Amino acid sequence: MSVHDLLNPRQRLFVSALIAGDSLTEAARKAGYSQRSAAKQGHRLSTNAAVSHALAQARAKVARAADLQADDIIALLHRAYEVALAADPPQAHAAATCALGMAKIAGLVVDRSVSTVLHKPAPLPGAQLELSEDEWTRQFAPK
Repeated sequence: MSVHDLLNPRQRLFVSALIAGDSLTEAARKAGYSQRSAAKQGHRLSTNAAVSHALAQARAKVARAADLQADDIIALLHRAYEVALAADPPQAHAAATCALGMAKIAGLVVDRSVSTVLHKPAPLPGAQLELSEDEWTRQFAPK
C-alpha cells in the first residue's frame, strides 16, 4: 500500500496542487476548502504526517524524473549567476535571485510566512440603536 492510498481525496488534491507549484492556501482552496478557511486548512494539512510523507515522495519522484540532484541545480544556478554578472550592464537582480536559490537548496534560507487574521464583530451588528451623546461618549470615545 502506497502512502498516496492513505490520503483522503482532499489530501490527494492538496498534494497534487502543491506539486504543481501552488501555495498552501491555493492548494487548500483547490482541494475544496472555502476561501475563508483555505489558509488555516492549508497550514493544517501541511503539518499532517501522511501529507508530508506523500509530498516528500512526490517531490522525490519529480526529481528522479528530471534526473536532477541538488548539486546539478546548484551548478545550473551558479552558471546563471556568472552569466548575470558578466552581462553588460550586470544583472544584479538576476544574480541575487540565483544566489537566493542556491541558499535555499543548501538549506540556508527557509521560506516561511505566518499570518494572523482576526475577525471581530461590528460594535452594533445590524441593530439600529439611538444613543444619547453621553452614552455614545462612554461607549465609543477613546480611552
